[in-house]
Amino acid sequence: MPRNYTILDQVDNQGNNKIYPQFNGGLDTTTTNDMLPDNRAIVRKNWGQDELGALKKVAGYTVRNAGTLGAKPIRGLFRVYKSSGSDEMLAICNGVVSYSDDEGATWTGATTGTGLTETDYFTGVNYNDLYFFTGLTDNLKHYTPGTNTVASATDKPTVGCKYLFKRADRRLVAIVNATNSSTLYYSKVDPNGTDADDWSAVNDAGSIAIDGAKSDPLAGGASIGTYDLIYKDYCSFKVWNYPNPKSIRIIGGAGCASPYTVAQGEGMVFSLGHDSVSMWDGNSFTKISEPIKNIIATIPQAYIQNSFAVCRNGFYWLLYPGAGQTTNTKCLVYDIRNSNPYDNQCIWFERDDLAMNSLLVLDGVGDNNELYAGGSASNGFVYRLDNGTTDNTGNITAYYQTKYDNMGASNIVKRFSKIIINYYNAQGTFTIDWYVNRGDSTGSYTITETGGETIDVENMPDTCVGTDLSIKITHVGNSTAPIIRSIEVEWEAIYSR
Repeated sequence: MPRNYTILDQVDNQGNNKIYPQFNGGLDTTTTNDMLPDNRAIVRKNWGQDELGALKKVAGYTVRNAGTLGAKPIRGLFRVYKSSGSDEMLAICNGVVSYSDDEGATWTGATTGTGLTETDYFTGVNYNDLYFFTGLTDNLKHYTPGTNTVASATDKPTVGCKYLFKRADRRLVAIVNATNSSTLYYSKVDPNGTDADDWSAVNDAGSIAIDGAKSDPLAGGASIGTYDLIYKDYCSFKVWNYPNPKSIRIIGGAGCASPYTVAQGEGMVFSLGHDSVSMWDGNSFTKISEPIKNIIATIPQAYIQNSFAVCRNGFYWLLYPGAGQTTNTKCLVYDIRNSNPYDNQCIWFERDDLAMNSLLVLDGVGDNNELYAGGSASNGFVYRLDNGTTDNTGNITAYYQTKYDNMGASNIVKRFSKIIINYYNAQGTFTIDWYVNRGDSTGSYTITETGGETIDVENMPDTCVGTDLSIKITHVGNSTAPIIRSIEVEWEAIYSR
């Protein structure tokens, strides 16, 4: 917390200092500057944080496959697990299913795995040593590891659905379709898993129209123990009591804009709506995107349905199209473990330069929670995220900017005399930009270091004068991620307005 300030009855020769000891408030582009807590940022890109609230630069990403899967985006990326302990990766690109036995480095087209609709995204689940997947146009299919073949399921839902998930009782649930849009389809349950593709109503399978057959379409879902959480665009429902399912609307329920953004982590369910990101805690929904709601508002509604998200290691990663874009070009990351949305503490930061789809976490036996994604550009590449010190061999540029801080004395014109930055393990170059009087006067300086614990003291020029000060730290580099522990500002009072 900042130190107490001197009461300035006479401003001559008076001064003080301000310490920013933590940066764990996250990005906030919404709150009025004068109400913004000191630990929140008005710009925060590619800076995460450590357990003490210090800024820590994000890890990078690498391309996995040397040869492209096709001149199209990746429309599906999956992990196939067998009961024997073996595993593979699957990718769908340019209408072709391909498999990899070496974590995405090399790919081979699956037998009879061609002819899928190129513009559709696919979702799927492991079941009985098979991988079942579905798309809006191409109804339920399965991949058989070992023989590396793709075939249509023996039986399937009445219509193709965008989204497929598995319940705790091993039923498969298929939702989001263009024909019977409010209908949820569910498969037969079998303890041995041999009837995963049995969707016949006479065999313990069937369907339910949520809120009526001609009501609003379904938009996403997840299974939570004994019930399913099912979304429409602007509301949500609980569904339970299979094979004779019942549904009830959740009072104050959140909507969902893309089925691919529903993700479970840390005991919660997260989803992107048309104007916010919400969290379900088992009892109620809470909006967690208030600090960045004006960023969410820029997502083009025509393409928001293709946003993707995943929960991993205490973070919710959200890929989405930026303003004016038709494919995913942006990423926001929410820190689940260190946030407290019930007390308006929602920690977000932007992860720049991730043009990607189809997030995948490798979380089976022998895996280590690796995070993968497919490219959203038409390049046919698969990427490993949160890994390494570069963005595909390029520099990672990180930005952090403090609020415009009047140091608790809004009526005092000040000369900001020193900026003191305590940092660690820095390689590359820091650029420090300063702005006074909401940017009326600016300046900058650079710091070049090669590592170790360092305290940099910069004497500011006589032009650094005004009522408020904002500091922007930019780091460009591709080596060990630096950590910024604290910032201190020393100032002198000039006169009272």
